[in-house]
This record gives sequence, structure tokens and C-alpha cells, in this order.
Amino acid sequence: MKINEITLRRFALLLKEEKMEIRKALLALMVVLIGFAPASPALAQKAGMHRGMTSIGHNWQKFDLSKEQKAKIDSIEKSYGEKWKNARAQVMARMKEWMDLYKNSKVDDATLRKAHEKVEEARREMMKVHVDYRIAVRDVLTPAQRTKYAEEKMGRGDRSKRMNHPCEECGME
Repeated sequence: MKINEITLRRFALLLKEEKMEIRKALLALMVVLIGFAPASPALAQKAGMHRGMTSIGHNWQKFDLSKEQKAKIDSIEKSYGEKWKNARAQVMARMKEWMDLYKNSKVDDATLRKAHEKVEEARREMMKVHVDYRIAVRDVLTPAQRTKYAEEKMGRGDRSKRMNHPCEECGME
């Protein structure tokens, strides 16, 4: 009996130590997950980080907007944000249709080309919404704010130089 009691006590002690190790591991995991949370795309979007082509909007804090300008831009962003979502959904739907056709080996080339043209047409419509949004916002800004907005939007780095594009050779600027 004594051996079993000693064994049970040792087992209980080991179990307590393991629980502590598990708690430490869980705490470390939580710290790591919390540390990476701001890097998630959804949170990055909320934080005003680069969103690519996923939404309409801009970080306006740097522009010293008047209350009237803020109200107008908020209205524009709401209006165009909805249009943007709809246009983007159309692109995705057309892309899915094209991919479904592409996977089907019985579909002929002409049908694939026609479906791809629908994708491109939807993309053009989406970009039209984006350009209309940018123009509407630009119309609300003062000349100095317009310059800053243009520099920020167009000045994400000179892509031609960043990609070693030979502008001198082709005449593009």
C-alpha cells in the first residue's frame, strides 16, 4: 500500500507540474497571437494600412479637413463604398463564371474568350467607380490638399523606377 500511495503522490505532483507547463504554454501562445493580430488583413484595413483594391477610403487625418469637407467626404465614401462593393462583386462573379468554364474541357475557345471579356468589362466598370470616387473627393479638397492627395495616391513610389522600367528608351514617363 505504501508504494501505491507514494506513486500516486508522485503522479499528482507531476500532474501539477504539467498543468503549470500547459498554462505557461497557453500564455505564451496568447501573447504570440495578440502580437500578430494587427498584421491580419481585416485589422490592417481598419487601421488605415494599405488596402490594395479591396475598398474605397483614405486616411484623411493628415489633410486638416474642415468639418464641411469631412462631412462631404464621408458622404462620398459611403456612396461610392457601396458602388465599389457591388462592382467588385460583379468582377468576382464574372471571374468565377470564367474559371468554371475554363475548368470544363468541353468549352470552346470562343466561349472562353467571351467569358473573359465579361470579366474585363466588369473590371473596367469597377475602375470607373474608383476614378469617379477619386474625382468626387478631389473636388472637395483645396488646391493644397489636392496636391498632397495626388502625391499620396500617385506617389506610392515611382513604380517604373522601382521596377527598373526603361522610361528613357520607350519614351514613357
